[in-house]
Amino acid sequence: MTAHVHLAAQEEKRLRGDLQWVGRVPSPGSRGAHLLGQVTRVRERGTRWIGAARACRTAEAASPTAVARWDRLIAQAQQPLPAPLSTRDAVVSAAGVRELLRAVRDSTAGGPPLAEVLDRLTGAIAQGALPVWSHLAPGPIAREFGCPEGRVETALDDLTAQGVLERHGRRLVVAAGVNLLTVQAGYIADRVTARIAAGLHPPASLLPPVSDLARVFVTRTETASAGLRLLAARGTVHTAEVTLDHVHGLRRWRPGRADQGTRPGTQGRGRRAVRFTSQVLCRNGRCRIPD
Repeated sequence: MTAHVHLAAQEEKRLRGDLQWVGRVPSPGSRGAHLLGQVTRVRERGTRWIGAARACRTAEAASPTAVARWDRLIAQAQQPLPAPLSTRDAVVSAAGVRELLRAVRDSTAGGPPLAEVLDRLTGAIAQGALPVWSHLAPGPIAREFGCPEGRVETALDDLTAQGVLERHGRRLVVAAGVNLLTVQAGYIADRVTARIAAGLHPPASLLPPVSDLARVFVTRTETASAGLRLLAARGTVHTAEVTLDHVHGLRRWRPGRADQGTRPGTQGRGRRAVRFTSQVLCRNGRCRIPD
């Protein structure tokens, strides 16, 4: 996941102005060519923010809920207008652009990014600060975290999809009997699989180390390790060997078979060089994507 997207002060002002203008379209009594002209200008203002929307989608790529929302909003803003254009079509088109601009505004606003909101909620549940049957409301959480309410809603939707939360009527509560580590590992495995399918990690390449994956998904290394173990069990990746040359602290990675090791003894000027290879999936090991 990339860094949080921020807008310059001038762009924020333009976005607020576009939101206000789009909120007044279509004007009462607009018909025919006048209505078509209004909606066309609305679409032009929406197109202006497609690039920012795509940047926000990239920044929130680890969230399936956010990705699905951005895909829907971008496709909706680029959908051709029907002919002839009715008042209902104009209202629907303007509402779609307005929703896109609001999403960009919320995603680029201050406060912790979506990944951090998700991690803080998950950590609170894992550590027992939010026990089973605890009620989670977006408004109070957003005020506590200092971020837009829509960002919290997206995080809650992700946790609901993972099975960490469940709905009881209108109330969203922590699910009973959830294995949080298993749920988190499955989530990471699914996102890494999606990145492989998208070509971000080509065949025969090495995945980033566990520590790097933990930073990408803003989680603990134990959780990232569990996700990689799940990927290996699925056959999505193969474990790779690591060759460590303990001479001047040099470390060198080599893909290959795991669990083979040798200790050649002493090399050089009395320095002991210990070379070995092992399966290090639970630490800073790396996995190789099959050819």
